[in-house]
Amino acid sequence: MSKSGKTKVQSSSTVEAIKMASASILGTTTSRGVPIGSATGSGTMLEQNSELVAMNITPLIFSIRDALQGAEGLDLLSLEWDLTHSQGSQVLPEHLVVTGRSVGDVTSQLCTISWEKGVIDPFKIDSYVSTVAKKLSDIEKAVIGNAMDYDTDGLAVLRKFSDRLNSVTFVEILDRQYQADWSSKQIKPEHVDIEAIVKMKFHDDFTVSPPGPRIKNRTSIEFSLPTGDEESRIQHFKNRIYSPTGLVTLTARVPELGRAILGELNTYAYSIEEVDIARATTALFVRFLGREEIFPEELEDIKIKINEFVEQMTKAVDLFSEIVAEHAKSGAKLTLDDHHQKLHTDINEHSGTLDELGILYMKALSEHLMGSIRRDFPVEGEIRAWQMRSSFSYFSSFSKRVVQYF
Repeated sequence: MSKSGKTKVQSSSTVEAIKMASASILGTTTSRGVPIGSATGSGTMLEQNSELVAMNITPLIFSIRDALQGAEGLDLLSLEWDLTHSQGSQVLPEHLVVTGRSVGDVTSQLCTISWEKGVIDPFKIDSYVSTVAKKLSDIEKAVIGNAMDYDTDGLAVLRKFSDRLNSVTFVEILDRQYQADWSSKQIKPEHVDIEAIVKMKFHDDFTVSPPGPRIKNRTSIEFSLPTGDEESRIQHFKNRIYSPTGLVTLTARVPELGRAILGELNTYAYSIEEVDIARATTALFVRFLGREEIFPEELEDIKIKINEFVEQMTKAVDLFSEIVAEHAKSGAKLTLDDHHQKLHTDINEHSGTLDELGILYMKALSEHLMGSIRRDFPVEGEIRAWQMRSSFSYFSSFSKRVVQYF
């Protein structure tokens, strides 16, 4: 299979920036202990199950927060995961940030994933979450002060404002309002002292989705002596000794939290395009094999044919990506139907490059591509090809991703 480099999003306002792995999940516990929340981001199922996703993710974050508060008296400000080394296609997120703040008895937690590392700065987003919690606290006070029925009208108002605030947050993330810069880094290298080195054994656990590290045991822990007299050193270590619960939370449960959040998002955050491409690929696979069933004992014998199919589909996807990229550069001003016909013509011109199955696959991809574009551009008039280049890029990325399933 051909290798493709990681896609770099050039503009925050493009379709691919909105659709490539990005999400914002806001969960809030009101002063009366009622949880509310919403999820906004890529994937039709994610937004259709907005409140369910938020209610599934928020307790995961609260469990870590409560464990640290109970064991160490620490308040959870933010957690950050660098996902750039995760295996997968180029449409996977690179960054996961969780942050939370309390204002009075109202607590808000925000979980964000972004398509590019650095789009979300933990300190900037943490400050914003404090503002969100304050707004929701003020709205709740207004609800109570106006003698509204809390369980019906009051919660409806709170949910509406929570959804609106989360939608605003998501759009501002796409517009890079919380992008990291040097001035925003409150913890700089010259301000950090190494106080302890903890070494642990772990193994990659492929029994869960997505796969991740599973901590086996701690092999050693080395403390560095701070500067100062003996009394100041004693006081220093009094404030640095963690309980067993605190150590387990920091070394094992935090990595598992990131994996659990991504697993929950993976359940819902898939696009219509991915489903369409997967169905088209499966239909071609059935046609290629000449049968609809494969028995486990046949897998070894049929492995060569599977590899042959993957190779053909990979070539077809690569060629299809080149065709649509060239079409985007053409600047042609046509109706969507005419753009579709032009792609078919370009595909037919490459009939000598691929076999019949590859040509059929590219034509099937073009059908679903135009269906995706019609959802993005619900217009009847003419449109220039370059205006659809972001949709082309997004669809090509998912095409390459689906082929990897096989």
